[in-house]
Amino acid sequence: TVASLETVELYVEEKKGEKVVLRQSDNAWTLPSRFDAPADKKTVETFLGKLGDLAGELRATEQAVLEDFALNSGKTLHCVLYRKGQEAPWAHLLAGKTAGWQNSFVRKDGSPEVYLVNLNLHSEIGLAGGEEGQAKPPEASHWLDKSILALDKDQQKRLAYTWTDKRITVEKVEKEAPPEPASPEPASPEPTADPATPPVPPAVPPAKTFAWVLEGKPPENFKYKPDAVSPVLDALASWKCQDVADPAKLASYGLDQPAFRLEITPEKGDPVVILATHPEPEGNAHVMLQGKPGRIYEVSDYEFKRVFAAGSTFFELPGLGLEEKAVTRLQLATGEGTVVADKSADGAWKLIQPDLGLPLQADTIKEMASALSSWKPADFATTPDLAGLGFEKPQLLSRLEVTAGEKTLSLLLGGPVPGQKARYLQAGGPIPVWVMTDADQERAFPPLHKFFDLAQVPGLKKEPLTSIAIKRQEEETLLRKKDQVWEGQRNGQEAFAVDQEKVTAYLEALAGLAFPNLTTNEARFGESEAYLAIKQNDPARQEIQLAFGKLESGQYAVKMSGCDAIFLLPEAEGMKLLAGKERFVKATPAQPAAAPATPAPSPPPATTPASPPTTLPDGNAEGK
Repeated sequence: TVASLETVELYVEEKKGEKVVLRQSDNAWTLPSRFDAPADKKTVETFLGKLGDLAGELRATEQAVLEDFALNSGKTLHCVLYRKGQEAPWAHLLAGKTAGWQNSFVRKDGSPEVYLVNLNLHSEIGLAGGEEGQAKPPEASHWLDKSILALDKDQQKRLAYTWTDKRITVEKVEKEAPPEPASPEPASPEPTADPATPPVPPAVPPAKTFAWVLEGKPPENFKYKPDAVSPVLDALASWKCQDVADPAKLASYGLDQPAFRLEITPEKGDPVVILATHPEPEGNAHVMLQGKPGRIYEVSDYEFKRVFAAGSTFFELPGLGLEEKAVTRLQLATGEGTVVADKSADGAWKLIQPDLGLPLQADTIKEMASALSSWKPADFATTPDLAGLGFEKPQLLSRLEVTAGEKTLSLLLGGPVPGQKARYLQAGGPIPVWVMTDADQERAFPPLHKFFDLAQVPGLKKEPLTSIAIKRQEEETLLRKKDQVWEGQRNGQEAFAVDQEKVTAYLEALAGLAFPNLTTNEARFGESEAYLAIKQNDPARQEIQLAFGKLESGQYAVKMSGCDAIFLLPEAEGMKLLAGKERFVKATPAQPAAAPATPAPSPPPATTPASPPTTLPDGNAEGK
C-alpha cells in the first residue's frame, strides 16, 4: 500500500545524478532531491495508485530484444520503490518506448520479460511523449507542492506594502449601517380570535459589511480605488510558484536586502511577511516568507504582479494636464543630440534642430504631442532618495521641455524601475516621481533616428558609379570603371584582374545600404579609422565619402559627406563595405597538371655473338 512506502526514486539510466527522490514521513511527502521542498501529496499518491493497478500483456521474453523496446539503454526510465525500514528495493520497474498516448513497454529489473501496460509512465511523471520526452530526466517541479500561502482572504484585516520607492497600506474597516427608516406609530392591537397565534419573530439585524480604506493621506490628485484590494486577496489565496530555489543562495538572489515587502495581518494570529526580489522585467521573481529562510520560491512575472501590483492598481493617477492642440514647442535633449520642433499657426510641425540634410519623418513630432497629452503613469514613487531613482546626474539624462500656451513643463527621465520595463520620470517637480513604460517612452521620448527617414543613404545609387576607393588599415583598394569594365589597383601600384560579378554584388549591397541609427554627438566618432569614397556620373553629387570612426558596442560611427549626422552602422555591415582586394580579385584558373616527362628510349641491350656449334663425338652438333 501507499502508506507502507517510504521512498520513490525516478531517474533515466544515463543521468542517474539528476534523479528525483520522493520521501514519505508523517503522512506527508517531500523532495529531498529539491531542497527538501514539500511534494504535492495528491500528485504522488495518484501516481502510486496507478502503479498499483498496473496490468498488461507479455510481448517478449528474450534478453536480445530489450534494446528494441528501449529497455536496456541509457534512456531507460527507472522507477524504484522502497518500503519503510527496508534498504533493498521493494519494486524496481523499467519503462522504455511508449505505444500511443496511454501505453508503454515495461519490465522488472533483472527480468527479460517485456509487458505492454495500460500506463504511459513518461507522461505520468510529467515528461512529454515520444523520443524527445524519453531523452529527458524527470523534473522535480512536476511533484512540487506549489502553494506558497494557506490564506483565507476573508480573514485578513491589513496589507502593508513597502517598495524601495514607496509605501502603501490598506486596512479593512466595518461600514456604518445605514439608519433605519422611522416606523409609524403602531395601531392598537385588534383582539385575536385565536390565542394560539405565534408571536412575530424579532427583526434580524443586517449583516456587517466591510471596506478597505487607505491608511494615511494620498498624494495630491491621487484617487484611491478600494476595489483594487479584492483581486490582490484572491491572488494571495491561490498564489503558486513555478519552482523552488537553493536557500543557500539567498544573498545571490538579493533576498538579504529585498526590494519588495508585504506584511499581511489576519483577524487572528500573527502577521505573515513576504519578501521578494524581481530584478529582470518579465523574468521570474524570488520570494520567501520572513522567518522561513529554508524555502525560496521562484514565481512567474504574472503571478508576482498579481500580488505586488503597480501603483496604478490602487490609484487613478493624474496625467500631465496637457492638451495636444495647445502644445506649440517640443525640445528634446538626449545623449544623441538635441531636437527642437515648433508648431506653426496652421498646426503644421517643423523641425528646427538639427538640420542634417536628411528627409524627415513628420509624424514622429505629431505623435510626441499626442502621446504626452493622453499619457497616464503606470506607477509612482514617493521616496525622497532621487539619486536611488537614477536622478543623481540630471545633466546626463534625457530631458523634454514641452511648451503649451504660457506653460512650459520639464520632463526628466531617470533610472530603470525594478521589475518593470519602465523608467522613472520627473514632471515639473521632485515628488511624486512617475513611472513611464518603455512603450510610452518610444512615443514621448523617441530616439533621434525616428525623426528622419533612413531607409536609404541619400544620393547613393547603384548606377552610374565610376570609381570606388576603400582604405582600411594599411591597404587601399581602388576600383575604376573603364569601357564598362571594372579594373582594380592595390596601394596605388599593384594592378589586379577584377571579377565583374563580385563588383556587381558589392554595388547591390552599397545601393541598399541603410543606417538603423544616428547621433550628433561628435565624441562618438573619435578618429577616422577607414574610409570609402564613391564617384558617380551625377552632376548634383559627383562624390560621396563615408568616413568610419570608432567601433563601439558592435557599431561603427560613420560620417557621410554633405551631412552633419553621425550614423551608426552594425559592425557586420561595415565590414562588408570595407572590403579589400581579396573581395574583388578574379580567381586565377587552375592550370592543368603537367604531364610527366617521357623518358628517353633505352638503348637496345648489347648482342652477344653466337658461338659456333660444338661438334660432339658422335658427329651431331649440340643443341640439335
